[in-house]
Amino acid sequence: MQTLGPRSVPHKNAPEPSDAHLPLAFPMARWLSFDLEERSRFNRAQLVLDAMEVTAPRTVGALARDTGLEHHDLGEALALLEDLALVEFDDDEGRELSVSLVATPEEHIGVRFPDGRVRWIFISRPVIEPELAREELN
Repeated sequence: MQTLGPRSVPHKNAPEPSDAHLPLAFPMARWLSFDLEERSRFNRAQLVLDAMEVTAPRTVGALARDTGLEHHDLGEALALLEDLALVEFDDDEGRELSVSLVATPEEHIGVRFPDGRVRWIFISRPVIEPELAREELN
């Protein structure tokens, strides 16, 4: 698993990062299409991913302490990561909610559709490679 160094949420006037340092493996072409609020949300999600790559599973409380994010921002980042199928939650009946990293962002591929629009396909790599029978492979 590739470790992506820690990222801070950029200041409004911060210079644009290079492709190698964009959150969630976004290419620059896609990154430039996001507004400031979207970029900030993706940076917070990457901050959570970076914290989770150190040890997993993590409790939500530990992630809040390690990332320094407010609970609202942490919840939003975790929801985004869950939507991307990068994390999953385990509610252990009465104990604190824990979060496990199940995949890491690999790349985004731009595909031009017949209508002329480019749509992006998100590729992620599972943390634990699935064991598949030969007949299940395509």
